[in-house]
Amino acid sequence: GPAIVARNMVTLGMKDNDAATPDAIPLFCSHGIAFASFMDVAGDAANGVIFLAGKLPIVDDLPDSDPQKALLMQYRTDFDTRYGSGRANTFGGHAYDALTFAVEALKSLNEDPETINASGDALKAARASVRDYIEQNFTDFRGTGGVFNISATDHNGLTKEALIWVQIVNRKWTWLQ
Repeated sequence: GPAIVARNMVTLGMKDNDAATPDAIPLFCSHGIAFASFMDVAGDAANGVIFLAGKLPIVDDLPDSDPQKALLMQYRTDFDTRYGSGRANTFGGHAYDALTFAVEALKSLNEDPETINASGDALKAARASVRDYIEQNFTDFRGTGGVFNISATDHNGLTKEALIWVQIVNRKWTWLQ
């Protein structure tokens, strides 16, 4: 959908394909376009599009001191090796972060599945233990979506620093600083 909007804006003369044109009408989109397929479909009409997202699209531009850079570089390499160059995206990264939380919490249970499933009370206790583990053990956790500080009162665990402004220039993600 957003790729069609970008192309239609060019067709209607609302913007041109040059992101630097001062009188072009900007197109702001959501992080939902932070994957290569958007640019594949939008073509040159993607140029100039602005959106807010996590740091993965511009990981090469991050300073080495950024707390996420090493993980994001490794994630991108692993993803691209498996699914094709240029295909790493923030959505897979969100799943990576969530699964990391869940797997670590489940490992902490020290209960076999039969015991957990033996009764509704055992299942409720296991769920509470998973929640408690995540709330107590994921502070300063460097994930693909940001540096998480999860607590009993904050299950998101992210601050505004997890997001950056991105603009597409010459069909590449660029960091709008």
